[in-house]
Amino acid sequence: MNKPFSAALAAAVLLPLALAPTAGAAASPATAAAALPAAVAKDPSPGFRVLPYLQAPSSTSMTINWISETDEPGTIGMSGPGLGKSGQQSSEPAYLDLMEYTQAELDEQIAGLEQGSWLKSNSNYKHSVTFEDLKPGKTYNYTVTQSGETHSAAFKTAPKGDAWKNVRIIAFSDSETEPRGRTEHREWELSPVNGYTADSLQRPGAGSAWDQSSA
Repeated sequence: MNKPFSAALAAAVLLPLALAPTAGAAASPATAAAALPAAVAKDPSPGFRVLPYLQAPSSTSMTINWISETDEPGTIGMSGPGLGKSGQQSSEPAYLDLMEYTQAELDEQIAGLEQGSWLKSNSNYKHSVTFEDLKPGKTYNYTVTQSGETHSAAFKTAPKGDAWKNVRIIAFSDSETEPRGRTEHREWELSPVNGYTADSLQRPGAGSAWDQSSA
């Protein structure tokens, strides 16, 4: 499988399904903003909160999503075979209440940091645009514009029918060290169940350069 399509498929599989809108009434953006600690409450910033990412790839279609902090519609221009005038579309932002901070996140305190200084505006809108009638196995370039900021990238649609035999999935973890990672270093730990793999290098331990720098 070609690399661009592998990347598109990996993005579609690995991006959190939690970014999809939920059923039922959404909370008010004003209510979400009011939930921030008064000392760190922030106004929404223009542009991207989450950069554009690909979802639901196929031989003839692709969906492109992104998140902003304001409800201003975005635009996306795409070039490639078979698009014509359909290569220009605007988004319809939908408020995303499930990305609001939990009370535990709002109350978190970290030594060395002002409480809530790592929080953003708590206002999130999802944009989702689907392009249909694409050609199999072709490369498409696109540029998303949101509140004056732009992001450009490209993808390649899947081959037609059974022209490909294998799918390669790339999976990687998110260590989730923010915001504590700003004030402390963390040692990698040996798995108490599986140990090290045969090909892995041991993680830095006591006496290592990492250990010395975190002292």
